[in-house]
Amino acid sequence: LQLGGGIGTVGLNTSNADGLDNEEAQDVSTLTLLSGLMFEYNKVQVGLYMGVDNINNQSSSRWKSNGNIWFGFGVGYDLFNVAVTETDAQNVRK
Repeated sequence: LQLGGGIGTVGLNTSNADGLDNEEAQDVSTLTLLSGLMFEYNKVQVGLYMGVDNINNQSSSRWKSNGNIWFGFGVGYDLFNVAVTETDAQNVRK
């Protein structure tokens, strides 16, 4: 089970935000919150996620996707191997 959050940007324009003219297109910051499940088998990882994106100044830009739930799918591969000594493993168990 995974929970996450992040910041990003979205380009607002006349096709995805109400109340903007062509000359008022702008990039605004977003806050993303997400949760999901990730499964791993033989170093291959598959994740299913859902989340929501919000922008701060929604009253003036009226982004059509603000607060809408989205779903995502991810695939990965574990490339790195972190060596754990027996002493480290014993310290974790204590």
